[in-house]
Amino acid sequence: MSGKLLGKSWLDDLTLSVTSEAGTYAVTNLQNLQPGRLWRSTDTADQIITCDLGRVREITGFALYAHNLSINSEITFEIATDATFATIIYTTTFPGVTPVYGWGTQPLGLYGLGGYSDDGIVQTFATHWTASIQAGNAVRVTLSDSGNTDGYIEAGRLKVGYAVDVPIAPGYSMGFAEQTELTRTRGGALRSDNRPSYRWATIDTTLMDITEETRLMDLYEEVGRRSDILWAAFPGESTTRERRNTMLGRMTSGGGSTITNEGTIASLTIEEAL
Repeated sequence: MSGKLLGKSWLDDLTLSVTSEAGTYAVTNLQNLQPGRLWRSTDTADQIITCDLGRVREITGFALYAHNLSINSEITFEIATDATFATIIYTTTFPGVTPVYGWGTQPLGLYGLGGYSDDGIVQTFATHWTASIQAGNAVRVTLSDSGNTDGYIEAGRLKVGYAVDVPIAPGYSMGFAEQTELTRTRGGALRSDNRPSYRWATIDTTLMDITEETRLMDLYEEVGRRSDILWAAFPGESTTRERRNTMLGRMTSGGGSTITNEGTIASLTIEEAL
């Protein structure tokens, strides 16, 4: 079992160009660490986001978070060797919202004979992991969702970078932390302030080789608690479990490793940003 940590985004602190942006819903919001600050288009025409990385960067991970894409949307992700996109070295197109139940995966009649479940429709992130390292100087993202009933396309965070593979040891855990506080009135009734809950995940690794350890230590150094991390415990599984265990947040504990005679292990905790 191996998860993925997408830390530093090569797009941050660089200039993004986009087909359209509505007022204060600027494209720079895609680089903001608060996913609640949104970029929004002016209509449902194809939205093309491009970025010149300024140098060759290793790319293995893509994430679009807090989006409103519909079940019929598509995302095209391209990597090129130059900002003119004369030489495209990697291109892929995938659904903006992934169906999480298919034929035969649920009891007969629960979701019909395949198709989409409610879990798929409420999925507000899209991820893509390349099979090998892609080295490019520029990226282009095309969002296609002409039938979006909102009348626009929006998203809260766009990350493109190197995703670290994390070998997960038995005992991985995640859950929901409640912020809501309960108070009892004089009459005995319970009242709550109804704060949103957030997810957390605690990861212990299996023994890592020198490459895995180096990549994880680099992520600790580059990101730490200062920036956001996308954690995916079950990347590419297309299940409810993947949706529940994919979160954008901050590393709240960890930052080191333990070296033993057999190898190196590490432990860290991610808390979701709302």
